[in-house]
Amino acid sequence: MQNGNLAFTGGTIIDGYIDHDVIQNGTILVRSAADGEKAYGTIEYVGPSEDIDIPPDYRVVILQGRFVMPGLINCHAHLPFDGAPKQPMSGKKAEKLIRKLKRSTLFQKVYAGKLKKNMVNALNAGITTVRGMAEPLYAEVALRKEQEKGLCAAPRIITAGPGICPTGGHAN
Repeated sequence: MQNGNLAFTGGTIIDGYIDHDVIQNGTILVRSAADGEKAYGTIEYVGPSEDIDIPPDYRVVILQGRFVMPGLINCHAHLPFDGAPKQPMSGKKAEKLIRKLKRSTLFQKVYAGKLKKNMVNALNAGITTVRGMAEPLYAEVALRKEQEKGLCAAPRIITAGPGICPTGGHAN
């Protein structure tokens, strides 16, 4: 949002309300603002292009042939995993390997890189918010801090880090 106010115009807008019609040739006005280090935008108008005059201090982005809709939310994600099939690991050997890997600096860097790649893929798929589930290395927390500072591309991340469970419970 550092480039100022934006007017997205000429696209098809789906606002997500079941009783609203799709807006053909719509416009969205987003006013830019800054609060200390954070920049953000406030949506000021969503509707048909013919019903609004775009103010002169708005940069116009033409959306001809494109669609705009609310972001998707993934409420149960294991962010370091990409969904590709893996050979399941279990038992004491797997537990021992995982404990060893968690202490490896190289593994932690590879793990964090995989997490970032998966978050860019999520954004490209339209996911704007993810809730991470039981991530043991606090990599999601670190990525959330980077994302909040505008240092990387990622959806809004809601996470608490490692999961907890009772003995014999899920993921014991």
